[in-house]
Amino acid sequence: MHLLISIVISLLIIIIVFFVFSKFSKPVQFYHYDELKFELTISEKYEVGLQGENAAFMFIKSFLNDGYLLRNLLVPKQNGEFGEIDCVLISKKGIFCIEVKNWGGNIIGGNKDKVWRQVFKTGSRLDKYMRNPVKQNQEHCNILERILNYTVAVDNIVIFVNQKKLTCIQSKNVFTLNTFKKCYESLDEDQLTPSQVNKIASDLKLFVSSNIEILQYSKKMESLHSSKQIY
Repeated sequence: MHLLISIVISLLIIIIVFFVFSKFSKPVQFYHYDELKFELTISEKYEVGLQGENAAFMFIKSFLNDGYLLRNLLVPKQNGEFGEIDCVLISKKGIFCIEVKNWGGNIIGGNKDKVWRQVFKTGSRLDKYMRNPVKQNQEHCNILERILNYTVAVDNIVIFVNQKKLTCIQSKNVFTLNTFKKCYESLDEDQLTPSQVNKIASDLKLFVSSNIEILQYSKKMESLHSSKQIY
């Protein structure tokens, strides 16, 4: 009888411990540029994106001799919403609206495609289709040109921080970190005068937002457009 009671008590203890552990513990999540093994929430997507933006920002700052590099701009669209711009580079070489992507796998797409394909290693994760980032960023370029009263052109730049080669992307707007550096350093410094650079940077600084503001707006937009948005 005592043995039976001991067994029952032990089983109850095991059940209680398992219930408490399951209820209050959280699975360990590993963020890595190459492979993401689970579906991300908006906060987690933002965190992964932020890692890429930090990498791009620090890399560009390392070779930028003069000019301005602004981050996290929330710029007004004509429909009352806002566009989220990762970085804007302003120098005598011109104005560069930079969309940063921290995508792993192999990326397949071109300027005219509506969506691009993200292909992973066999069995590691299902392929995904995402909105064409060049078209996405062209909307940002158009907004900036409107804000600046169409007095200057804005170059559309998409940087994949987690790619060494872009052999399956058909676009002159898309770069790795190293190829963007090479392209930028080859440009002449005759597009803007120093006074224009300072004036444009001053105008656009008004739209710089904090990381928290960007995240809050991302959550708001996802809740409004979750039924039709492509990641």
